[in-house]
Formats: sequence, structure tokens, C-alpha cells
Amino acid sequence: MLNNKSRNFWSEIKHIRSHSASSSKTADGISDSSSISKLFADEYRELYTCVSYNDSDMQHIIPDVNNMVTEENSSGCFRFHVCHIRTAVGHPKPHKRDGCIDLSSDHIVNACDELFVHITLLFNAIIVHGALPDNFLRSTIVAILKGRNIDGSNSNNYRGIALSSIFGKLMDNIVFIKFLNHKQSTVWI
Repeated sequence: MLNNKSRNFWSEIKHIRSHSASSSKTADGISDSSSISKLFADEYRELYTCVSYNDSDMQHIIPDVNNMVTEENSSGCFRFHVCHIRTAVGHPKPHKRDGCIDLSSDHIVNACDELFVHITLLFNAIIVHGALPDNFLRSTIVAILKGRNIDGSNSNNYRGIALSSIFGKLMDNIVFIKFLNHKQSTVWI
């Protein structure tokens, strides 16, 4: 492109980003969209629930987290500040979509300070009231082809990616940053 002045760099980038793999209208011989959705939902439900965890281990972690939050909260230190939001905003990868609402990480990264103030108020209210909005916990699983020149009519050629809440990811980043010095705790293992 340096030698060919007729090509525009940003036009090329736009072309590369807008180029997507073609998708099939059928999967495993099924052409009805609701049946295809059910096919992938069943497949991913099995996949994402096949890893077991030890309930007693989880029951040991929960009191540790609650104790850390109570300690921080009783000292008045466990409050989010705008500076925490600004620090955590630098961590999301660009162009990542939210699974529930029509936002991307770019909206947060390029936001003004007034939004950071509102996010700070929201996160502090979550800590004070001990309630998390349902949208923070939801993910949308999207099936994408494993490669460009792959048969899209075979469901085995897809992998699922989870589009999680941008605000949930942001809050996770802030909590992780805030408790980074506690990473030796069983919470981070």
C-alpha cells in the first residue's frame, strides 16, 4: 500500500473487517430456523454443562469472598471510584459485543467521564445492596464456523462463543484489579 497510492488504508481495513464467512441455510439437514436454533442449543447445553465442579469447594470459596468484601466494606475502603472504572476500561478487547444489549466494548472505551461516574454509582449500589442485575449474568452463545472454507451445513463445523455482558466484564476487571494483592487467596486459584 505504500507504493500504491490508489489504495486507501482505512478502506482496506473496513473491507477486511466487513468480510465474513458465508453461512449455510441448513444444518445437519434441517432448514427451519427454530429447529436449527434448538439443534445448537441442545448441543451447547450439553457442552457447557459437562464439566462438573465440586460443590463443597464452591461452598468454601463463597465465605472467603464474603469475608473479603465485608472486611473492605467495614473499613469503608470497598467503594468503587471513577479511577477504578478508568483503569478497568483499558482491559476489554476492542470490538467485543455484549450478548444481551446492543453495546460493544468500544462504547465503554470511548465513553466520556460522565458515563464513568454513572457506572461507578451503579457498581457501588450493587455492592451496598448485594444485588446484581440479571443482565450481568447472561450470555448469548453464538455458533460460528471454525474456518472459512468449511461446510456450513454440518453442525460439527461450528464452535460456540459466549457474548457476555460488557458491564459484567467491566465489574469483573475492577474486582480483580482491586483484589490483585489478595491473589494468593483460594478465590483466585
